[in-house]
Amino acid sequence: TILRPSPSRQSPALEVEQKYKTKKSNLKTWLLMWGFLLLSLAGLVYLLIFVPPPTPDTTLFQSNRGVAPGQGTVAKRDVTPRQLPASKDIRSAPFRRLPVSSPKQKEPVKKRKLMAPKPKPRGTLKRKVSRTGNVRKRRSSAKKKPYSLWVSSNPLGATLFVNGKLRGNTPKILSSSSKVVRLELRSKGFKPLRKTWKWSVKKPSAEVLFKLSKVVPLKKGYLTITSSPKAVIYIDGITTDKSELSRRVVKPGTHQISFVTKDGDVWDEKVQVRPGKETKLNSKYKKK
Repeated sequence: TILRPSPSRQSPALEVEQKYKTKKSNLKTWLLMWGFLLLSLAGLVYLLIFVPPPTPDTTLFQSNRGVAPGQGTVAKRDVTPRQLPASKDIRSAPFRRLPVSSPKQKEPVKKRKLMAPKPKPRGTLKRKVSRTGNVRKRRSSAKKKPYSLWVSSNPLGATLFVNGKLRGNTPKILSSSSKVVRLELRSKGFKPLRKTWKWSVKKPSAEVLFKLSKVVPLKKGYLTITSSPKAVIYIDGITTDKSELSRRVVKPGTHQISFVTKDGDVWDEKVQVRPGKETKLNSKYKKK
């Protein structure tokens, strides 16, 4: 026996929806056809009933021999060319003479004085008038910036400073007339980068990519303090309101610890805290 897959059948809801769509489209086409036919029939009826036919003007084809216009038979129009009588000659016909104008005298050409051209200031806008009358402006090439540098960074979008002035974000194309510039790149979460760029005469244009290093957050240190006799502990001049400290989180580095007893005795000590490690201090008051 050969097993054949059963043909896939659509759901009854989809079949009903497809039938409804086809009926709807057929109805639209029939409505458009009947509407077009009705409009064309209405136009024909209007032309036949309300628009009168044009009446021809027969006065041009009727003769003028005692027949009133609009009556009698239509006569043919005489279209033969008119001829002059034999007695008259074309040469003896009068003609109109045109007035003869005297020739114009040429005006004497005025001689212009030759003046030396005025020197134009450098770096200004020059105006050039085209044939159509439009004024076109072009910048004079007096001050050219021969050096160019394409600056990019990793990560992109770092703030760029050139000679202490903000120039935007990377990537950026710089143009300079000086041979040496000071560059500074700043980005959030990265260390600022400062470089001095110098162009060579052989390569006035260059490309450079700067990589910024991430700021590594320092690990915090821990401080455990006990004192004898008991005294209030101050860390860098800030009171803790406690006489004992256990694994107090502080920044790594050198800190000054002060102790104040109830009797008013005060003494100080310095502690070096290393990042990620616990530093223990057991301080005893020594009377002077």
